[in-house]
Amino acid sequence: MESMVYKFFLFMIFIFLTNFVFAYGPSTPYWGDNPLYLNPGESTTFNITLQNLVGDINITLRARIGENPIARLTDGDPHDYFIPFGSDDIKVPIFVEIPYGVKIGEKYNVGVSFREVSSGEGGTVSISTESLINFPVIVGKEKPKLAPSPELGQSSFSIYWTVFTIILALGSLITSIYLINRVRKMS
Repeated sequence: MESMVYKFFLFMIFIFLTNFVFAYGPSTPYWGDNPLYLNPGESTTFNITLQNLVGDINITLRARIGENPIARLTDGDPHDYFIPFGSDDIKVPIFVEIPYGVKIGEKYNVGVSFREVSSGEGGTVSISTESLINFPVIVGKEKPKLAPSPELGQSSFSIYWTVFTIILALGSLITSIYLINRVRKMS
């Protein structure tokens, strides 16, 4: 009987953890080793690309830059983007402008966050994830050639953090079950 309860409990944990597969990933043409270079008075618009290739559900992400003197979302801040399952081409346009009078060599760090927005469907408990894309903007240096973006941009950190947290929780759970069974056998 105890073996059956144990197997059922592990099965339920597996079912619960499968709901933690996060399906989206933003990517950007600029990151730490490939900054955006602009001279004073220059501006540019580029796209961060959103994709939803894992899982089987459509998602909505809320993009936000917040307080930033040089960058803004061209669609408004914050702005929601619907990403259907299987898509890898949803564009988030970012406008960056360096004002006149900014010192050459000045560095800015721009962060764009993407938070999953609950659909309101299903149960009352909702778990949302957030990814953050950071890229440096350097004023006044020569513009280098663009290198290709990493596969998942800077958001891969949040995926590793999620996997680490799940593994840690699962390890703690298994250790607890083992210790409880061992104490029961001793008494």
